[in-house]
Amino acid sequence: MPQPKSRKIAVLGYRSVGKSSLTIQFVEGQFVDSYDPTIENTFTKTITVSGQEYHLQLVDTAGQDEYSIFPQSYTIDVDGYILLFSVTSYKSFEVVRVIHEKLLDMVGNLQVISFEEGRALAESWSAPFLESSAKENQITFYEGKCFTGRKLEVRGDCDNFQDRGFMNRVNSIRVESGAFICYDHPDFKGQQFILERGEYPEFQRWNSHNDHMGSCKPVRMHGEHYRIELFEACNFSGQCVELCDDCPFLQSRGFSKNCINSLKVYGDGAWAMYEEPNYRGRMYIVERGDYCSHNEWQAQNPNIQSLRRVVNYF
Repeated sequence: MPQPKSRKIAVLGYRSVGKSSLTIQFVEGQFVDSYDPTIENTFTKTITVSGQEYHLQLVDTAGQDEYSIFPQSYTIDVDGYILLFSVTSYKSFEVVRVIHEKLLDMVGNLQVISFEEGRALAESWSAPFLESSAKENQITFYEGKCFTGRKLEVRGDCDNFQDRGFMNRVNSIRVESGAFICYDHPDFKGQQFILERGEYPEFQRWNSHNDHMGSCKPVRMHGEHYRIELFEACNFSGQCVELCDDCPFLQSRGFSKNCINSLKVYGDGAWAMYEEPNYRGRMYIVERGDYCSHNEWQAQNPNIQSLRRVVNYF
């Protein structure tokens, strides 16, 4: 059984739309039809979804209107929001729109100039276009090809896309900053893919044979100093080859076999290793550290025939 995960959910809406009644019904299984106006209450409940246990912290907030100051506490360490309105109150429906706009203003995720508009302007000037952000490590997954359909924006680690309400079907990706290791299963398991800054309009662009994607995390290292030592046998023994730049075919560097059973990564750069020459086939990403056997980079066998440096820039 996986370790329990904690999630904090804020329940927002206009006054007297039933935020407390719905929350109590969900947590305690009873209907309360009479209560004092809520200032703020917190409820907890443990649930299991798809075999994963979650400890929920539900924040039943005070009623909002269009003139209320949006408390900053509603955006700190909150994993999700439930916006409620009453079908008998058009006013509550309008207030939900206002609350949504306030949320976007507080937590960001509001871009009024699209990537396509910026690129079109740059092209009209015969100038290059590069979209950047001061926020480190940002990637966007799209359900459809060519950046269409539902999307998931991630900064940092995400161990399960489904926890963010996004199924594991990804057909295009944009990496706005940094570089990411993506996995076709949750919990950073399964086949690995390295995605550096740029656009990937279809899954073949990141060397995948299908649109499965379940988790991701940023490459923790970036810089200009790359060095790796490759060993033929486990525990850093046998023939050794040292590299500081890309290598499309290891045997051309004097490595007698295509098996690497241990390695050491130095400097501040990560590496992508491939089972076939010329950076093809299944890949594995290694960052600074010692790897005593191929199992430590999640490989099923020690076959490596090419490797390159990960370009992790912002």
